[in-house]
Amino acid sequence: MSPAGQSLLVGGSNAVAQPNVNATTISQFLIPVPRLAEQQEIVRRVEGLFALADQLGQQLAQARAQVEKLTPSLLAKAFRGQLVIQDPKDEPASVLLERIRKERKPPTKEEFPTPAQQGLPKPNPQGRRKATLRKSDK
Repeated sequence: MSPAGQSLLVGGSNAVAQPNVNATTISQFLIPVPRLAEQQEIVRRVEGLFALADQLGQQLAQARAQVEKLTPSLLAKAFRGQLVIQDPKDEPASVLLERIRKERKPPTKEEFPTPAQQGLPKPNPQGRRKATLRKSDK
């Protein structure tokens, strides 16, 4: 609230501890209002800003739709290797993968010890626990 509005309300209150302003007091306040031409200019500018906001909202929606269409096509091009210029000296991926498979050695037991070597209990393939049933004394 503006300082002028605050002074009107404080000056129009009739209590000390809990200020209160009634409708009769408020109806006597003189509130400055701009001339009609200025009001019309304000309305024109606000409507122009609302129109601009609507246009920006439509542009945003269109941009989002384009991004949703663009993402799958970018991924497809990336997997086909069409995003960058290909070097003709590069070997095909299938040849590279085969070479990697041949060069890779199988893991040793030292690299991947068994659960028993690690001191772990033998795994139960069914995921069950062993239980012992005892005869009840009852």
